[in-house]
Amino acid sequence: IKTCGSTFKNISKDKKAWKLIKESGCVNFKEGDASISEKHCNFFVNNGNAKSSDIENLIKKVKKKVHDTTGVNLELEIKIIGE
Repeated sequence: IKTCGSTFKNISKDKKAWKLIKESGCVNFKEGDASISEKHCNFFVNNGNAKSSDIENLIKKVKKKVHDTTGVNLELEIKIIGE
């Protein structure tokens, strides 16, 4: 499976990124050929033909939903390089 690893940092011991994503209802989010892993929702998956823009748009979509639902602003653990 093609993944960029753990996408967001944990906020604290009590506020794990995966839990915030799951509780915000993001587990089935997709963008192009990118989706959230069925095994661990803090891992975003390239299902074969995802573009970097698909991954970045999925990140933005999840960040917004988590913020709107919980008030928490998730911080990236991965680094986005390039334009």
